[in-house]
Amino acid sequence: MKKLVLAAVLAILCQPVLNAQDIPERKHDDFRPMEARHHKKPRPDMSALNLSAEQKENFQKLRTEHQQKLKEYRERMSALKKEQHEKMQSVLTSEQKEQLKKSREAQKVKTEEMMKKRAEKMKTDLNLTDDQSAKLDKTRKELGDKMKALRENKTLSEEQRQAQMKELMKSHRDNMKTILTPEQLQKMKEQHKRPHRPETNGERKPATI
Repeated sequence: MKKLVLAAVLAILCQPVLNAQDIPERKHDDFRPMEARHHKKPRPDMSALNLSAEQKENFQKLRTEHQQKLKEYRERMSALKKEQHEKMQSVLTSEQKEQLKKSREAQKVKTEEMMKKRAEKMKTDLNLTDDQSAKLDKTRKELGDKMKALRENKTLSEEQRQAQMKELMKSHRDNMKTILTPEQLQKMKEQHKRPHRPETNGERKPATI
């Protein structure tokens, strides 16, 4: 019974380690972070409606109100997650907290191994030089460190955090373009137009917690 309870707690408390979803090596040229990868519905062409000045003003007010509500919602969600985490921590014993810490460390090791394999595959697929490979490793590590610092910065609002993450991803895309040749960038783009089938060597890929 204790094992079942601990397993449930681990699933809730374990924070995702920076993984392949944070690193845009497997996306095509227009890399985008996770929160920007969902397809947005195109906005309708309001100019064709010949709106009056009053209607335009009302639409602007509605957009402003909506954005404010979204901001308040994100802040509430962030506060609720923090509260839940603190409450769950208060339930755990010292031994369970230590076990949780070890589980996180083990997950970090697995993630690092996975990233290393993907870097090696990328080097082979794109015929990267040792210099290119080293530069890519460096820029990925820098991105990971900066992303982690942003996630742990409690002084930022969710809106500020998302904006800074987008800037980091833009900077990373620019760095990638200076490291890879146009042919390599094109080849990577073409590769990721094809359905991705992870290599599992006959084993089921473990879920990331």
